[in-house]
Amino acid sequence: MRKLYYRFLLIVCALVIVIGVLICVSVGGTSTPSPQSVAEILRNPVYNTQVTAQGEVTRLGELVDPCFYLVSEGAELEVCPRPENLYSYTENPSPQDSIGWGFVQNEALLNVTGELAQNEKTGEPILWVDLIRPAT
Repeated sequence: MRKLYYRFLLIVCALVIVIGVLICVSVGGTSTPSPQSVAEILRNPVYNTQVTAQGEVTRLGELVDPCFYLVSEGAELEVCPRPENLYSYTENPSPQDSIGWGFVQNEALLNVTGELAQNEKTGEPILWVDLIRPAT
């Protein structure tokens, strides 16, 4: 009877450890990539990957709203909402919105996380936004 109890206890402990490891791996996998300058990202662009670009907002209001350019180290990258997320942008967003459009203003230093892709119309790199936060 004791052997059965110890086997059961061993199995339960093993399951707890495996579940703990799986949770740690899955939580670690959802973090945002470390910020890189626009120049670093564009030196060797890897398209269809998640990146976090750090730079200064420029040309806000000059492009189709709410797109803008992010500039750092002399390089610029077009930043736009994913077409399927365009509804999340409003004319007067607050910093509390889920993506962070309220942080966007010309000359703001931001970290923008999203998918680096090629603009289908121009072939130029574009960053499809998932998350916008002030750079620290």
